[in-house]
Amino acid sequence: MKNFWLFVPMMAATIGLILPLPAQENEPTSVWSMVLGRSAPGGRRKGAASRGCSPQVTPIALVPDPAKAWALTSSPTPRFWFYLPQLPPQIRSAEFVLQDTQDNDIYRTTISLTGKAGLVRVAVPNVQGKTLDTGRTYRWTFQVPCEQNSWVVLESHTGRDTEGKTTPWLDKVDTVASQVVANPQNVEARKAWLKLLQELELPELAKAPL
Repeated sequence: MKNFWLFVPMMAATIGLILPLPAQENEPTSVWSMVLGRSAPGGRRKGAASRGCSPQVTPIALVPDPAKAWALTSSPTPRFWFYLPQLPPQIRSAEFVLQDTQDNDIYRTTISLTGKAGLVRVAVPNVQGKTLDTGRTYRWTFQVPCEQNSWVVLESHTGRDTEGKTTPWLDKVDTVASQVVANPQNVEARKAWLKLLQELELPELAKAPL
């Protein structure tokens, strides 16, 4: 697994602070209870070449289709995974942005890319106790710049669920992707990876280089 880029937080964290939002009157106590009565968050998990962008630039967020389901986590410090194909020479960076529901920046950072096809793991750190809070939603974007001031943008929402009876999507993706990255030749890890891609409805990644 030689084309894997790992971004892990230290004091100068690669990916950043998730702050609790102000409490609202009659606000649900958890994301789980909140989303049961709400439609899917919407957004975009697959990149589509926009004006000024090469068709090669097609990043994919490893989350369920935002038109159908929420990508929740049980962790106060979740990890996001993205797949990037081989990129043209002029693209060597991406930007991850986390915002609250009022569109205020919580954290904004630039990620260096090698240009090789592979997975990018963006790890949210615990810095000074500022972590994902139960019962709040947050908007994330993953942006890849192209020529002529154009961007390919992936975006959706996430939140923390501590009451669900099944493993939240972000946690499940992190577990399986970490296993296949650590043991690329392990048959069981590869089977779990293929099963995950089928569940995510991302069959095009089955033969993608990792």
